Amino acid sequence: MNKRTKIKIGILLLGLTLIAAGFYSQKAEAITAGDVIINEVAWMGSEIKDVESKSRWRYEWLELYNNASSPINLNGWAIELYRVELDWSLNLSGEIPAYGYFLIASSEKIAGYDLNYSNLAGKFNNNGQKIALRDDAENVVDEVDCFSSKKWFAGDNKTKQTMERVALASSESNPTNWQSSQSPGGTPKLKNSAGAMVQETKEVRAETESALIVATQADFISGVVLNEILPNPDGPDNQEEWIELFNQNNFEVDITGWSIQDDSGKTYVLPASTIIAPNQFLVLKRSQTKITLNNNEEQLVLTASNGEIANEIGYLSAPKGKSFNLTGEKWLWSRFLTPGDANQTDNPETELKTSLSPEDRNGKQLAAAGVQVANTKNFFFVLAIALLVAIVSGALILVLKKVSTR
Repeated sequence: MNKRTKIKIGILLLGLTLIAAGFYSQKAEAITAGDVIINEVAWMGSEIKDVESKSRWRYEWLELYNNASSPINLNGWAIELYRVELDWSLNLSGEIPAYGYFLIASSEKIAGYDLNYSNLAGKFNNNGQKIALRDDAENVVDEVDCFSSKKWFAGDNKTKQTMERVALASSESNPTNWQSSQSPGGTPKLKNSAGAMVQETKEVRAETESALIVATQADFISGVVLNEILPNPDGPDNQEEWIELFNQNNFEVDITGWSIQDDSGKTYVLPASTIIAPNQFLVLKRSQTKITLNNNEEQLVLTASNGEIANEIGYLSAPKGKSFNLTGEKWLWSRFLTPGDANQTDNPETELKTSLSPEDRNGKQLAAAGVQVANTKNFFFVLAIALLVAIVSGALILVLKKVSTR
């Protein structure tokens, strides 16, 4: 084999390697800014019953939210806290589910929280910091700068209300896109609240394991939502259809006089003394509400006793035997029916368009349209490219051997 042939073969192998690297780079960049966001920050911690003030730093936490339609591997990602320079960096590991949450606390030695990760070590400064979320390639995926203003955008150190993001698709460092949580302690691993209330008409009190929660109620308390419905059951519609409500608050809510109305105008009014316990469900069967859920083009509206629309959903077509679930900020169809229990979804891709949700009315659109494929799929893609390069390289080696024997 002459020198020119060797050079040509070397160039060919180099080209194949570069092509494989290019494909890998393209897939590695599948996670883009906005896929995973900083969603809620408890920079002030919480006042916990029977916990000394010197130990309350352990109850500082940060919540991430996955806007993407696939789970994302957070191995190699990092949370960074800055003032003039880097104050603290925490390497992450684990997986954040599609349209789901990832809760990071200061210490694992706390009770009553569904943690995904710990070791923030109480490094939040009460006068504000910049928080950066970096992926495993050290790209900034999300950033909230509360250091330039020398204060956090929201939250209260006295009342222990957390700092919640308002619109998931809006600027992360815009102060107007952050609010104080409606109640002390915030909404860890739950949909963010409607924000702190100003008008005070009555008090709602509930004992929790952490503290006595006192929340003011304006015309109504938000956080009670349509959570799951079964429009097209496997069995008889008139016996097996149901509507589920969920109280996202950490205090009980009296929904006496609230109503549910379907697309035809049929209305069911919740009777006197209808109370939903903190983070609990209320399942209403068709025999009780007399509301018939259409299999095609239905819309439900949940309205508070003062006429305020609390929640509104719609769908175009209901698959047989599947329920419509509120999962994070999205509505998804699932074969797992969970009346009175936490929702489960089997296929995050089976999302149908909702109609006039409160988020749509307030401009809180999700940034997940056309989100790229998750890291798990990158592995198989890169493996296929590597196998292709190996096969071509093997064939070239055989050719070289034949040429060299001539």
